Amino acid sequence: METSYLTQSNSNYCSSCRTIKQINEFENNNKTCIECLTRVNKGKKRKLQERNMDDIREMQENAIEPEELEDVVYKKLMDNIEDESSRMELN
Repeated sequence: METSYLTQSNSNYCSSCRTIKQINEFENNNKTCIECLTRVNKGKKRKLQERNMDDIREMQENAIEPEELEDVVYKKLMDNIEDESSRMELN
């Protein structure tokens, strides 16, 4: 990239790609050029989507099957009844 047309007043240094670029290639006095911001944001969005997919996959793997639901509810009710009866015995 030839920088002869760039002067101090119309150029700035990008802290991400470490190149001198024109002022109009930056956004609101930002130290990172628009191109680098776009690239970084795409990476962040991709990582977020991967984490979301991992969370969904984990929830699906740990989900209770409808056939097992009746047993789970029954066991929970029995545990609650046992807890109540033990509390009544203490009083």
